Amino acid sequence: MKNYTLYRVNSHIKTVDFIINIADEELNSAEVFAKYISTPVTFSFDEILLQLEQFRIRYERLKDFAGKTIEYITKGQDVNVVLTNEYTMLSEKENNFFAKYYLEKLWEIYTVGRKNLNKITGFITNAMTNSGEEKAYRNQLNNIAAEMEQLIITDWFYNHIPDTSNRVIQENIGYVVLRGNGVNEMYRVTELSLLPFLYEYSFCISSIGMQVYECSYCHKHYLSVGNNVCCGDEKCLSQKKKDIRKGKKDEFSNIKKGYCGYVRGLKHKLTEAKKSKYAIDLFTDAQNKAEKYVSNAIEEYRDSGKRPDADFDDVITSAKNAMRKLTNRLYKMSDSATEEIYCKMVEGDVLFEVERLMI
Repeated sequence: MKNYTLYRVNSHIKTVDFIINIADEELNSAEVFAKYISTPVTFSFDEILLQLEQFRIRYERLKDFAGKTIEYITKGQDVNVVLTNEYTMLSEKENNFFAKYYLEKLWEIYTVGRKNLNKITGFITNAMTNSGEEKAYRNQLNNIAAEMEQLIITDWFYNHIPDTSNRVIQENIGYVVLRGNGVNEMYRVTELSLLPFLYEYSFCISSIGMQVYECSYCHKHYLSVGNNVCCGDEKCLSQKKKDIRKGKKDEFSNIKKGYCGYVRGLKHKLTEAKKSKYAIDLFTDAQNKAEKYVSNAIEEYRDSGKRPDADFDDVITSAKNAMRKLTNRLYKMSDSATEEIYCKMVEGDVLFEVERLMI
């Protein structure tokens, strides 16, 4: 009995569905197959990328285990106890999809092969080593080991951009389709190799223009059509929003800082000219009003999430013009002007631009 892996790459929603270890007779039963496809193992494109990266970390111990299955396929009459214990330990700890897949395939080939070889009697071990059946199992194990190495030594499934050398890849792969009663489900079928899936996944990534980027916050890799600084994790997105708000705050703060510096320069002009206390008090009162006008505009923009625009530039320009006109008026006033004159100016006998800002 053979077990197959079914997969489907959904390029429009950027996900991959897997159905693992479905037997021959189950593929031929519409009822059983329908149950399998109702609960597939689903990964997003980004999750597949991370699974591949994790597999690279786990590769060495899988490579070591693969070497032992190849070595022990013709040793002894039973499944090796030490190897069984190692498999159990690896299987219990492993949660990476690719590592788990290849571990299970190695173990399946080794155990089935070892038991089938034990059924052949009347041959000494050396003769068994050269038997065609033994070679077939050994070749299957070597193929799995070679396939795992491809995921390590090439970047075809990491950067999703093939290298510059040309090659033809031909894989034996079929389809299984369930149709009827409003259902139309199609999966590709592979027995041992995941390379057909990985080639198709790589093609989909490339065809829609996705590339690999590193998140500026968690530093994990993710796929995106356009260059940006953040993956889709909620914590990273939240931090990105905070940084955007902080950036806007700094942007407005710098503008306000420039405005306040400009107004202090105007006030310095009056103090340098030794204008009266009445003139300085009037300027200070207008200065506070104009600054409040600017601050209100900044808060309004921050609350709405807007960045400085042409309308905001008009706010700053209006405040500067009002303070400059007031400064020029006060600067030209006679030093003999009395407090009464300044009071009348404040009361509205002379309506300055600053007062109009607050309307």
